[in-house]
Amino acid sequence: MAFIALSDLVYLVCLISLQFTAAKPDGCGIRANTQTRIVGGEISYPGKWPWMAAFYRSNSNQYCAGALISDRHVLTAAHCVAAIQPSKLQIRLGEFDLSGRLPVPLPENNNNSARALLEENSAFQNNIYNVEKITVHQQYEPRSHLHDIAIVRLNRPVEFSTVIQRICLPPPSLPSLEDRTAFVAGWGTTAFLGSTSSSLREVEVPIWNNQACLEAIGKNVFDTTLCAGGRIKSADACQGDSGGPLMMPMVDDRWAAIGVVSWGIRCGEPTKPGLYTRTSHYTDWILSTVQQRT
Repeated sequence: MAFIALSDLVYLVCLISLQFTAAKPDGCGIRANTQTRIVGGEISYPGKWPWMAAFYRSNSNQYCAGALISDRHVLTAAHCVAAIQPSKLQIRLGEFDLSGRLPVPLPENNNNSARALLEENSAFQNNIYNVEKITVHQQYEPRSHLHDIAIVRLNRPVEFSTVIQRICLPPPSLPSLEDRTAFVAGWGTTAFLGSTSSSLREVEVPIWNNQACLEAIGKNVFDTTLCAGGRIKSADACQGDSGGPLMMPMVDDRWAAIGVVSWGIRCGEPTKPGLYTRTSHYTDWILSTVQQRT
């Protein structure tokens, strides 16, 4: 069985800081499609977020998301997988539009590359993975959403391509991210109790101070929580986006998963940010879980 080299992952974790250190020419956090422009968001483009994972239960539509962090592991929210047997779960990687369509219209300067990436993934029929093991954080509390984080181990190694890559992890300690912006992407509903999106959507959201977040939400905001969302326009994750990554470019424009979509009050409320599990608090736990071979 193939496993990610822990030494390689540790090196990349240490590398991803807000101090601009030289990066390796290969590895995590690199996108094939860098064109940048969910609730208040826009349709994305093939290859732009190549670590996105779509979660499916047996005989159901896509219901949660995650982020590929190694050739065998997907990071997600505990509430997405805590009550599911591994045999009842499938993961699809390299997806853009779950119905196989391209967004219309495509930007003129991106039309050919986007189509090429979709065609590449359509020809690659090996992007559906069964699940071998689910590891939910041992202190996960469903009622308060505390420690809402989990790792799914795939049944076989991933074949990396232009549309399937892994995202970086942040170091265990990060400086304040308040007032910076990050991206969240997903196939979830485009409004509270609304319809889902077959195409991957993305939105840029500002990160809140935790005290302001607590005042806005009223409870269940911890030091392991990261809050982000539109203060003026409605920009947020919503139902079906749970488990997906909150993403920020760091060293050499490498992208890291600084948060995991956890919960919120409705969706896209300007005065109510979305709540994310703060990934940097769990970096050591993630590394320890990834290196377990059973």
